[in-house]
Amino acid sequence: MESIFDRASWEKYLKGFTIYDCAIVRQHGFCLVLVEQKENRDILPRTRFLTVLYDKPIAVGSLPMVEAGSFSYTTIASGLNPPEYVAVDMGSMVYS
Repeated sequence: MESIFDRASWEKYLKGFTIYDCAIVRQHGFCLVLVEQKENRDILPRTRFLTVLYDKPIAVGSLPMVEAGSFSYTTIASGLNPPEYVAVDMGSMVYS
């Protein structure tokens, strides 16, 4: 079995973050909600939305990623037609 992330892409996209939620967008693609691992709970951790399409080799810098600092307890869902996703947090912040 091949891995989806090599060491370089893991370091760039996932290091220091926890996979909090996932939505499967298509057969060879998904979107991850990643939450920053941090000790200080006084400030909201950064949240990343990482779209992974793995039907072709993943190169560092080739994955669409958005990072935000104002999301909290975010969940994600996907639709079939069109194949998109939407993320919503406890404060009604939305990302699509």
